[in-house]
Amino acid sequence: MMFAGTASLSAALFIYSLLCFEEKPPTLPSHAQAKLHLASCKEGEEKFQSVFKSLWNDSKSLFKSCAFVVVLLVFGASYPIQRTNTVLLSSLLHQTFTTETQLNKHAGVALAMSWMGYTIGAFVAGLVISKTKSYKSVVVASMTSLVISCAMSTVGILYANMRVVNAATVLQGLTLGFTITSTYELLVEVTYPHSEMFVSLLGMGAVGVFRLLYPIADRVLLNTAGPTASTLFSLAVSFFLTLVLVLTKMEYKREQANEENSHLL
Repeated sequence: MMFAGTASLSAALFIYSLLCFEEKPPTLPSHAQAKLHLASCKEGEEKFQSVFKSLWNDSKSLFKSCAFVVVLLVFGASYPIQRTNTVLLSSLLHQTFTTETQLNKHAGVALAMSWMGYTIGAFVAGLVISKTKSYKSVVVASMTSLVISCAMSTVGILYANMRVVNAATVLQGLTLGFTITSTYELLVEVTYPHSEMFVSLLGMGAVGVFRLLYPIADRVLLNTAGPTASTLFSLAVSFFLTLVLVLTKMEYKREQANEENSHLL
């Protein structure tokens, strides 16, 4: 009730403004203002058309590149795994370890360590990439570790082994921090000289798709086929994309540009 007076006054002023004020006056206050308004409208329309055309051409160019599509899928598919695991781990444990107590505590500790590992993995990935410049090799290694962590999770749930499940959760966090950082760097390499901001936007779009897909698929599998089956979707996706990544040829365009222009520095 303490905010009732403020809320009532705000509502009354809002309704009053809707009833008593037009959206905008029918004419501008002066000829000079009208001239500026027309010029800005025309300029804004031209800029919008130019930007839209540029983004459309960039999109067509990018999606013609097999390397870009593969790396985009790897980035989008790996990013949400940790979030999905955070949401579903408690449900998995309760359906698997039916006689155990303090399952939420076990899940909380494992996830806390997993997110800590996520931060460490992201930091180490940056150092490794800066030192080696082996973008694809680093991503393949991190994706392989991700597949192993997903497989460990499946085995731990299948045989009801809490230690294996906890180890898989922690390893998955460490691996994903490494994977996401290294995959983003590879994404920038294969898309140079396209706008990094636009590429990032496409990457987050892919993340959004998989962020919606993973919880739905895992929850359906959990409710219909059991906890073990619910761990198989992320395992299958990660394994498939790792194989495709290994078979896809990558060109480090940004590194090539740096080497070609190194004499200018």
